[in-house]
Amino acid sequence: MSGAPRTSIVSSTAIYSLICALLNACFALSFIGLGIVSTTLSVVDSSELTAEQQQALTTITALGGWLPILGILFTILAVLLLVDAVGLFQFKSWVWMLTIGTHSANVVLSVLSWQANNFSFLSLVFAAISGVMVYLFLTNDDVKQTLGKIENSQ
Repeated sequence: MSGAPRTSIVSSTAIYSLICALLNACFALSFIGLGIVSTTLSVVDSSELTAEQQQALTTITALGGWLPILGILFTILAVLLLVDAVGLFQFKSWVWMLTIGTHSANVVLSVLSWQANNFSFLSLVFAAISGVMVYLFLTNDDVKQTLGKIENSQ
C-alpha cells in the first residue's frame, strides 16, 4: 500500500476523532443538564399529575444519579478524543494506543447511554464506526507503520 492511503486512514480517523470529541462534549452537557433537572423534579408534588406523568417522573428521578456520572465520563472522553485528533494530525506514535482506548471507550459509553433510553440510529452508526477504527488500528500494518509502531518493511 502506498503512502497516500496509509496517511488518509490516519487523517480520516483524526477528523472522526474531532467530530466525536464535539459530539461527546454535547452529550456531556445534555447528561449533566438532565441530571440537574432530574434532581429538581424530585421535589415536584406528584399528586396533581396523571399516572403516565407520574411514571415518567419516577423514571427520570431514578436515572438522575447516573446522568451526571455519564456526563462527566463523556467530558473526559471528549478531552481525550480532542488530544487524539491533534496527535493523529501530527502522526505521533503515542496516539496509536490512545486511539484504540478512546474509541473503545466511545463504544462502551454509547452502549451505556442506550441503557438510559438514549438510543438512536446515529449513536449506533457512531459506535460501529468507532469499532471499525479500533479494528483497523489493531490489525492494519500500514496504519501501525505510519504511526511508527512497526519498522518500514522496504
